[in-house]
Amino acid sequence: MKKKIVFLLSLILILSSCTYFQVRDAYKIAEKGDYTKSLYSLLNILKNDPNDRRTLDAFELIYPEGERKYYDNIEMTKDRDIEGYTKALLNLLRVQETYFALPEASKNQIAIIKPPFEEQTSIKRETSDSFYKIGNSFLATNYEDKLRKFGFYSEAKKYNVDNRKDILNKYNESRKNAEGRFNLEISRSKVNDQFFSRFRTVVQNDIKSYPLFSVNKERANLDLKIDLANLKYTPPTVQMFSGIDSYFETRTRTVIKRIVEEEVVNGQVIEKVKYVPVEEEYEVEIFYRYERYVKTTVAEYDISYILKERKGSRELASDSKIIRYVDEVDWTKYYPLTIFPRDMYRFPVSEPERFVMEKDEIINRVLDIGTSEINRELEKLDSNRIIGW
Repeated sequence: MKKKIVFLLSLILILSSCTYFQVRDAYKIAEKGDYTKSLYSLLNILKNDPNDRRTLDAFELIYPEGERKYYDNIEMTKDRDIEGYTKALLNLLRVQETYFALPEASKNQIAIIKPPFEEQTSIKRETSDSFYKIGNSFLATNYEDKLRKFGFYSEAKKYNVDNRKDILNKYNESRKNAEGRFNLEISRSKVNDQFFSRFRTVVQNDIKSYPLFSVNKERANLDLKIDLANLKYTPPTVQMFSGIDSYFETRTRTVIKRIVEEEVVNGQVIEKVKYVPVEEEYEVEIFYRYERYVKTTVAEYDISYILKERKGSRELASDSKIIRYVDEVDWTKYYPLTIFPRDMYRFPVSEPERFVMEKDEIINRVLDIGTSEINRELEKLDSNRIIGW
C-alpha cells in the first residue's frame, strides 16, 4: 500500500512539473515536422535550467532527427526548387544554431555531434547565395514587389559571410527602389483646427516610424489621401429606467408548538400534551423601487482614405467609415416601498453617481482609432519586405 502511495505521489509531482508539459508539446511539434520550433522551445527551457534531464533527453532525440530531415530536404530540392532549397538551408542553419545557443552545462550532458564551424559558414554562404538568386529572378512589377525583392536581398545580406560586393550592391539598389515616399494629403470638412493638426502629426510620425517610408511630396512615389469630416461630440446624456423589484430574506420567529409525548404509568401508556416554544425559519419577500441611470457620451467623425502608387495609379488600400467612440457608465439608486413599516429601509444600498470621460479625453480616444486605422495599412504594406520563412 505504501509503495502505491509513493508511486502516485511521484507521478503527481512529475505531471505537475511545468517542463513535463513543455517537453510533451515539443515532441508533438516535432512529430508534425517542425523541428526548428520544437528545438527552440527546448532551448528556452535549458537556458533557465541547463540540467533538466527530461529536456536534455528530448533535445538529444529531436536534434538529430531535425538535422537529418533538413539535410535530406537540401538534397531533394537542390537544382530543382530554389525556394524549397533555401528554406531547407535556413531550417538546417536554425537547428544547428540551437545547439550553439545551449548553455555549456547542457552541451556537456548530451551526446550530439557538434556541427563543424566550417559547415556553419558553408551553409550561411549557400543560404546567402540562394536568396541572392531568388532576388535576381524576382520580377518587381509594382511597389509591393519592390518591397519583397528588397526582402530577399536583405536575407542575402544577413548571411553574407564573405561580404560579397554584388550582394551588397543589389541590397543597396533594391533598398533605394523600395523606399516609400509619401505625398500625404489630408482634407477636412467640419473638423476643427486642433483635431486636424494633431491627426496629421500622428500620421506623419507613423509613416516615418517605418524603415523605408518617409513623407516627401516632391519625390513621392506613393499618394496617401485622407478625408476627415463631421467631427461631432455629444455631451453626456442621462437616461433613467425605474421599476419595482424584490428579494427574499430568510428570517426566524418563535412559535408555540404542540408536542404529544407518551409515558408508561402503572403499565399503561398515557399521552401527555405539551406546548413549547420553537424557532422556525420563514421567507419574506421585500419589495423596493429602483432607478437605473445610464450616462453616455459620444465622439465620432467620418474618415475615407486611399493609398495608391503614383505611377499608374495602382490602388494599394482604401476604405470609408465612421469612426466612433462611446463611453457609457451606469449606476442604480434604491428606495423602499412602505408596505410593512419594519421593511421600510431593508433594500439594497444605492450606488454613487458615475462619470464619463471629459470631452478632451474622448476626442483623444476617437482620434487614436482613426490614426490606428491608417497605421494598420502602413504596417500591412511594410510587411511585404519581411520574408517569413
